[in-house]
Amino acid sequence: MKILALDTGGLVTPDAATIVAMRWDDGDEVSILALETIVEPRKLGALLAGRLEDAIEKAGWEWEEVNGLVVGIGPGSWTSLRVGVATMKTLAQTLGIPLAGIPSFDALAAAAHRALTEHELEAQTGKSRKKRQSEPAVGSQILLTLAPCRPGELYGKIFLRTPHYVAGAQKEWIASAKTHTDAAYSQALSDDIDAPVILCGAGSDEASTYLTSRDEAHTVVDVDTMQVAIELALTGAFQISTEETGPLEDIVPLYLAPSSAERNRDELLATR
Repeated sequence: MKILALDTGGLVTPDAATIVAMRWDDGDEVSILALETIVEPRKLGALLAGRLEDAIEKAGWEWEEVNGLVVGIGPGSWTSLRVGVATMKTLAQTLGIPLAGIPSFDALAAAAHRALTEHELEAQTGKSRKKRQSEPAVGSQILLTLAPCRPGELYGKIFLRTPHYVAGAQKEWIASAKTHTDAAYSQALSDDIDAPVILCGAGSDEASTYLTSRDEAHTVVDVDTMQVAIELALTGAFQISTEETGPLEDIVPLYLAPSSAERNRDELLATR
């Protein structure tokens, strides 16, 4: 299966856009055939079509060979997300192929889970079987992904991480670092989880500072930005392979902040 993925939210990588051309063969063998980026947000509209063409050419494909498309739906910049989602919807409609819209936090959580799993496996390397069996097994953990939003607020999402998978426990929402971390610990209490909360994403430092001031145990995980982009493509490819994609109109961006028009509308409504 040939998959072309695009993220323009600015959460997955620091760049304005990241494009992944990936082949997913039978037996779950994955080959990354092209990685393209656009650095400057102001040039996104002018450069995006050309970079998508570059990715197709580097992968050695024709457009008619692409089996599915994936787009990151944020949270992210209002203008960049709108450009990215609209472009991929147009391509999906033109080519007659499915489009998976993936929340960027889901890709970030998947990359954090992979990094933690690799670290845990490395920690076991060289240990005797008796030593490994004597150590407590890694149990479930709460993973909190965070991104800066409005002043004093963060966009966040809580995930449940087990040794075998990571899955969303709550929807994305905007709140202060205190409210997000309190919610994460409440989720841990509800799920009977004693392990420290794991923080990941560009908003982790603010939450970590708050938790440190309270002497709350926690872990901050840094992930490779390109791996996050690849996880976005993988998550979307799985949705496409299992036919879980819905209508194009159901793919709606998650914005870090409302547009100027939305703010003006809200202010006008508030005065009535």
